[in-house]
Parts: sequence; C-alpha cells; structure tokens
Amino acid sequence: MKISKENNNSKQKDIKKLIEYCNNNSDESIEQRISNWNKVLKTAKVLKDPANQALAAEKLAFIYFETKNTEKTMGFLNQAITHYKVVNNLERIVSLEINIGVIYLQMHEFSKTIAQYEKLLNTYKLENENFQILYQHLGLAYYFLGNYPEALKYYKKTLELLDEEKDTENLSGLYNKTGMLYKILEDYSKALKYLLLSSEIRERLNDEAGYAGSLNNIGGVYFDWDNKEKALEYYNKALNIYKEIGKDTSIAGTLTNIGTIHSNDGNYEKALKYFEDALQVSKKIKDDFITASTLNNIGALYKKKGNNEKSFLFTKKALEYKRKVGNKEGIFVGLQNLSIDYLALGNIEEALEYAQQCLEIAKETESDSYKYKTYSIFTDIFKKQKKYKKALDYHIKYSKLKAVVFKKENMDKIAEMQVRYETQQKEKEAEILSIKNDELAQKNKMIEEKNQELQDAIEKFNHSEIRYNFVTEEMEKSIGTTLVGSSKAIVEIRKLITLAAGFDNINVLITGESGTGKEVVAKNIHKLSKRKNNKFYAVNSSAIPETLFESQFFGHEKNAFTGADTLNIGWFEVADKSTLFLDEIGTLSGDLQVKLLRVLEDRKIVRVGSHQEIEVDVRIISATNINLLEKVKEEKFRVDLYHRLATYVIDIPPLRERIEDIPLLLRYFVKHFSNIMNKKITRIDEKLENALTDYDFPGNVRELKNMVERAILISNSSILRTKCFIIPNVQEEHPENESLLTLEEIEKQQIIKALNITGFHRQKAADLLKVNRKVIERRIKKYNITR
Repeated sequence: MKISKENNNSKQKDIKKLIEYCNNNSDESIEQRISNWNKVLKTAKVLKDPANQALAAEKLAFIYFETKNTEKTMGFLNQAITHYKVVNNLERIVSLEINIGVIYLQMHEFSKTIAQYEKLLNTYKLENENFQILYQHLGLAYYFLGNYPEALKYYKKTLELLDEEKDTENLSGLYNKTGMLYKILEDYSKALKYLLLSSEIRERLNDEAGYAGSLNNIGGVYFDWDNKEKALEYYNKALNIYKEIGKDTSIAGTLTNIGTIHSNDGNYEKALKYFEDALQVSKKIKDDFITASTLNNIGALYKKKGNNEKSFLFTKKALEYKRKVGNKEGIFVGLQNLSIDYLALGNIEEALEYAQQCLEIAKETESDSYKYKTYSIFTDIFKKQKKYKKALDYHIKYSKLKAVVFKKENMDKIAEMQVRYETQQKEKEAEILSIKNDELAQKNKMIEEKNQELQDAIEKFNHSEIRYNFVTEEMEKSIGTTLVGSSKAIVEIRKLITLAAGFDNINVLITGESGTGKEVVAKNIHKLSKRKNNKFYAVNSSAIPETLFESQFFGHEKNAFTGADTLNIGWFEVADKSTLFLDEIGTLSGDLQVKLLRVLEDRKIVRVGSHQEIEVDVRIISATNINLLEKVKEEKFRVDLYHRLATYVIDIPPLRERIEDIPLLLRYFVKHFSNIMNKKITRIDEKLENALTDYDFPGNVRELKNMVERAILISNSSILRTKCFIIPNVQEEHPENESLLTLEEIEKQQIIKALNITGFHRQKAADLLKVNRKVIERRIKKYNITR
C-alpha cells in the first residue's frame, strides 16, 4: 500500500505519540504493553522506519523476558538486531548480542553462550567494557562446563582489563572466583593468594558480607589443604561477622563447615552441637537445601557413633528435603546410602526398595555413573539372597558400564592434566622472563635516577628561588572537604552542603554540566550528615539495563528467575541507614521512573521473587547534567518523581563561570599527580596559568584534571610549562626553524622508549615512567603500539 505524503506525516506523529505513551505507561499489564509495542512495530513497518522497528522489537523482547518466554525473547532480539544493522547502530547491536549470550547462560546452554561470544569477538570491534562482560561470562560458561583451566584463562583476561581504582568491587569478586577455581584445581597457594586479595579489598570497602564470604572460602582452602587449625580460625572469623550482620544462610553453612571438621577429628559431641545449631538456623529461614545437607551430616555422624536407628531417621528426613529441592544428585546419594546400610543390617526388603528408586533416578538422569553404582548394589543384594544368576547378570552390567565410565573419566583427567601442565610451563616461562626484565629495569632505573639528579641540579642553578608553595592553609581546608575553590559560587555551595547535611531525610538533586563535580558535592553532604559512619553508595543509573533494574535496586530471592542461584541484596537494601547517589537520573525510562517513585513514596521495597515488603531508610542524592524541568515539560520525566527528588536543589556552575578557582584547582591537581607519579614539580609557569584561565573548559574540572595528569606524565622538568598542555587556540612561542613534535608524539615516543628498554614489560615500563600500569595499557591501546 502506497502512503501519501500527508498520510505519512500523520503516521509519523502517531508513532511518536504512541512511543511516548508506551514509555509513560510502563506500569500497565504485560498484555497491554505487548499490544502497545506491537502497534508501534506495525506502524514503523508501514512507514519503513527501521529505527523504530528496532526499538519496538527490543522492548517486546525484554517484556517477553519478564514472562520467561525465551522463544519470543530470542525472536524479537534477533529482529531488533536486524533492524539496528539497517541504521548501523553498532552500540545497540553489540548490547543485544551480549544479552543473547546472557539468556543462553541463564538457560544453562553454556556451549551456545561460548559460541555466541566467540562470534562477537570475531565480528565486532568492541569497547573495553564489552570485553570485560564477554570474558567474565565466558569464564562462567567454561566453569559450569567443568573446563576449569579455560575458565581461569578468561577470568585472568578480565582481571587484566579492570582498573584497580574504578572497578574495585568487580575486582574483589573476580579475585574470589579466581581463587575458588585454583581451589578446584588443587593449587592451594594460588587459591589463597587471590582469596586474600579479595578479602583485603572487601574489608577496605566495608563490605562485611563479602569480606566474611572471602574468609569462609579461605577456610575452605585450608580445609582441603588439611590444615584444620587455620580452617577453623577463618571459619570462626567468618561466623562472627555473619552473626553481627544477621546473614542466616551463611551462618548455617559456616556452622556446618565447623561441625564437619570436628566430626572428622572424632569430636562427635562438639560436631553434633554445630550441626544442630545449623539445622535450627536453616529451618528458621526455610532453606530446604541447607536443611537437607545438615540432616544428612547428622545422620552420618550417628552412623559413625554406631547409632543406626538415629542415623536412618535423619538420613530419611534429609531425603525428604532433597526431594523438595529436586536435587537429583543428593536424592541418588541418599537412596544409595540407605540401600547399602539396610543391606548391611540384613533388611533385604528395604535395601531392594531403595535400590529400585536409585535405578529410576539413574534412568531419569541418563547417568551411566548412577547406573553402574546401582548395578553394584543389586549384585550385593542378590548375592545375599543367594540368587547367583541374577547377581552375575548385574555384576556383568556393572563391570562393562564401570569400564566405560572410568575410561571417559580418565580421558577427561588426562586432558585436564595436560592443560594444567601447559599452563604451568607458560607461567614458569613468564616468571623467568619477568626476572630478566626486573634486572634490566633496575639498571635502567639507576641510569634514569642519575639523569634526574643532573636535571634537578641544572634546574636549581637556572632558577635559584624558594620552592613554590602550591597549597595554602586555606586550600588545605578546602581539600579536607574535597571541594577545591574560593569563588563566590563554591563558597555558596559549601553553605548549601552544610544545610543539606543537617536534614538527612530530605532528597537532594545536584545539577550541572558533566565534569563539574556533582559526585564530590554528594560525598560531602554524606560526610557532614548523621549518616557519615555508614558507607556512601554511588550508582550510575544509565549503566544498569532496564531488565536488571529491579534485581539491581530491589534485589532478588534465590531461584527468583533462571540464573538467580543466590540471594541478591539490592542497592536500596544495601544503602539502608546510608546515602544512595543516583547519577544520570535523567536517563531513566518511563517504566523505571514509576518503579523508583513507588520506593521513594513508600520507603519500602520488594525483592524480585518475593511478596514481603522490606522497609528501607535511605537518603537519595541524585544528579543530572540535563535540564530535568524541560524534560518534565516535554512529558519525558514524571513531574511527581521530579518533586520527590528535587526537595533541595544544588546547581554547580561550569568552570568557565568561576575562573578564579582554576589556579587553586591547578595547584591541587599538580600536587596530587606529582605525588602519585613521584615527579618533582617546583614551579608553575605564569604563562600556563594565564593560558588556562583564558580557556573555557567545556569538560569543566574533569577536563582540567585530565590535562594536568597528562602534563605531569610527559613533563621532564621541575617547572610545569604550557608546552606540556594541549590547550585549544594556545600556541607556545618557538624559533621559526625549530622542528616541533606534538604532545601526543612526545608521549608516544617516551612510552615506546620505556617499553623497548624493558622488553615490552608493561609493569616495568610503568615503573620506569613512574605511572600506574593502567596508564601504560591505555596509551598502548590509544597509540596502537606493538612490539
């Protein structure tokens, strides 16, 4: 059907209104939302509008994801990707391709996850953050497939990409996962190394639950390493923290771990007490899995003590809970143990009954391992009954199947050991190379130090003057509040911060251009408020996918959806009694605005997968670099949510409107980065100050900070001059015949020189240039530096 120009314009207006309606009515029923977005999709198709076809298909995909309709989700995701390819929206294509991998992961289709991500790696030029996601998920997929060396490889790749300062929480989690992988691979010294790193970060972040989890895992490594004293030490440390924060699930698990150590030592009474305490906690929280495990431990303990009656009683109770959970492996082991124990007591009828149930589980799971173990039980039962023909038949079945299973297990073991050996050899080679690079770097360092001493002597001779005092007493006070400046605007903002801090239940909205320091202001409000003793939590609202918003902010229960293997505490619950900073609040979609508003009004959250309301006492400080009132007028931001967030507004003017703060900020950043890079800067050239105060800084304080960092990195003088800065429309005077290099060329040459000296050893090159290794890695990528 051909559409006239007028009709086409009318439909364009219709589709725009329809999209706005869909975004503003995200609280409607799922059926209604599907119907609305289908209308958008059909209208966009008629208009031959691939951008809106892609948008509608993407929205439909995530709505069907909520309903756990995987087939529809995948269908619309692929449809959205097809349309995004037409409009060449690479960012959305990559994002949706990653989501497909996540869905495969949640479906336990681990091989498909790997294939999906390998396709992504081979097809698209990806950003650093995309590599982080892909490598982590690949590690997870290989972990669940039991390919631990490959999982370890991808976890290590992720670790190389993480920034130690920006990605601290993610880093602690990856250290923990890496440590647990080494534990599985029985490399206990490396397991401890990574788990201790994880525990140090979590302790520094005041992440009590995470810190206790790391301690618990360290205890597990010592247990496997047969160091019971150390295992008990770390288990008890973890237990004390879990009790303080009331994490009952972890309390039960740790009590069981301690009980197991005492049981293995033959201290049955002490072990029984810990197991009974664990049972009491698991029943209180209604965790059937832990209850089953604890009952099983108690049954095994009574068996060791020779009390068969109680042993059977607790083992049967454990089996009931295992059936509730649906843990096939646990059910099989329970049935197997009961059958063997009844046979030992001469109760053939019961032994046969439980053996028959074992066989049913073996057939249901198609497990050859379960089958041959069950055939072994039948062999023993029929021998006991003197039915030797049947016993022989089952023994033949047992022998044949066991040989097949053992052959496969041995082949897998050989392959695993081969990978371990190759990994170990590579690590040894890398260690030898590192030692050689260290020796070379040490020699070069001595040469550089001598050169620097000579340079310093020359500078002192040329500029015999008192060392410039960068930070005045007044500025020290400013730095103490992490808000540097003496302009009227900054003085007024300090007053507003003090006022806001005095009323710690009102919400604050901080506005200002990107880079003006909105998070710094938020942190100062928190530090001066009654909530200062609790941690400040910052979340970038735009970085959280719409589908994960509820899970991230409100948390989810264990098994709330596919892949929710553990309980997750959301940001509102984590920040209880503290401050939650929501950056880029203006980017929230209509759906998410409704969900956030409900929490701000009720001060209650409900975890995904639960119906229980949880009261939260959270102070919300939000920030935006866009005009929210304009968005309210355009009906793109809810007016009721705006008034909830903007009870108190602090506007930070751009740096170009407070140029008197530039010299103070310059001195602060020079001192900060020269200390970090161990550079001696004794004076700032007056021409540089003038040039900076004449510049309008579209990137504000963040741009000035980055300028100074770069200048300190490439400076080889104790005087900081204009030539070390890239300031648009400002040129340094040079003789006409002098051949000039750009700052980027100078920086690139210095980095190449350092890399050549150290044999392309990045850490040693960083040490040589006295910068963080991450700086070197970013510049290598930026300048495409290769060996």
